[in-house]
Amino acid sequence: MTKISEALDQYTGICKETMMTSAAKLSKSFEKVIIEVLLLYMVIPERINFTQLGKYGRHGEQCYRQNFGRLRSKSLNWLRFNVGLVLRYIGSDGRKAKAIDPSNLSIYRC
Repeated sequence: MTKISEALDQYTGICKETMMTSAAKLSKSFEKVIIEVLLLYMVIPERINFTQLGKYGRHGEQCYRQNFGRLRSKSLNWLRFNVGLVLRYIGSDGRKAKAIDPSNLSIYRC
């Protein structure tokens, strides 16, 4: 059990550090909700929406909706956040990686 909590603490710390470099000053409540959502994305087995977040998370559905509202979600630069996470493990020595997740693309047949 301690290994799981240590891994979650490490993941939370990595997310917090990366957020500090990729965003303007974020409120503590918004930061906590975003970190919880990132953890829930790894855990929720089905389709992920605000209802599912409310079901599995600590907050209600409305809390997630409000925090992903137009103004709040734009306060975090998601591209810079993702690049910060990648650079943490790949480094800035010139090596790059690209990945495409086609799971959300629908395939149309003619």
